[in-house]
Amino acid sequence: MGAYQEELAELRRQMGRKAHLEEKLAALWKEHRELEEQLKTLRDAAAKEQQDVDRLEGKSLSALLAIIAGNKVEKLTREKEEAAAAILRYNTAVAELEAVQAEIKTTDYDLRLLGSLQIKYDRLLKDKAAQLRKSGGPAGEELIDLEKKIARKEKAVAELKEAISAGRRAEGIAEQLEDTLYDARKWSTYDVVGGGSLTDFVKYDALDQATRQMRSLQIQLRSFRTELADVSLNGDISMEIDPLLRFSDFFFDDLFSNLSVLQKIKDAQAQVEQVRGKIHTLLNRLETMEKETASEQERLQNRLEVLLTQAE
Repeated sequence: MGAYQEELAELRRQMGRKAHLEEKLAALWKEHRELEEQLKTLRDAAAKEQQDVDRLEGKSLSALLAIIAGNKVEKLTREKEEAAAAILRYNTAVAELEAVQAEIKTTDYDLRLLGSLQIKYDRLLKDKAAQLRKSGGPAGEELIDLEKKIARKEKAVAELKEAISAGRRAEGIAEQLEDTLYDARKWSTYDVVGGGSLTDFVKYDALDQATRQMRSLQIQLRSFRTELADVSLNGDISMEIDPLLRFSDFFFDDLFSNLSVLQKIKDAQAQVEQVRGKIHTLLNRLETMEKETASEQERLQNRLEVLLTQAE
């Protein structure tokens, strides 16, 4: 490959990256606005759930009626569960927004580093096309057409690689979560048949770890969906997170509560398994798309090299 081809290829690569970053930045700002709206709703929901807890813990009419009915502890526990779930959803959305903000900052910085490339690229291409036209034939027009097609293919390959990388990160977190839920289910089963304080401690630790991993997975799924949108692939992958009934298990610690926790873990396992299956399917499609696009790019590149060699 000659010096001209090397310079043109590098400019083309940088321009493809710049175009991808510009599209990504626009998508990130859109998601940023949506998350800010979502946070307002989640903040109000969490505040309402906490008010319900405060009423039952205080000397309100609701608390008095609950005492008279003899179910204050049960109602308070249920309200605390709902408040914990609402707070967890709010905190997860906050973490997602912070991740988007960090990604916006990085993307904007990378874009500024690339600067203006189009003028230099067009000038270089125009000079070479003029040389080819002087030699006769339609080679100059074909050169420009090939360059545009190769640029589109390079951009598509780069976007597919980023989507695959995001999907693999999500898949890795899902696998870790499955292992944690397996441990939580094992210790929860022991608790149902008659565990003890040690069983409770290990089970609670696994439940807390699973909740943290669920949050991490949800954040990574957001990133994966963003990358999928860049390659025009629909990624209907999401999951709902909650604190896995830790409150009721702690307050009551009876057979009914233990069974409720166990069922909650089983439901979470089924949800994670479904999400991981979708991730795996999407990754297979992405890898097939990446191979096909790279093959087409190589074909176009070979034709370009033949064209330039014949013109030298």
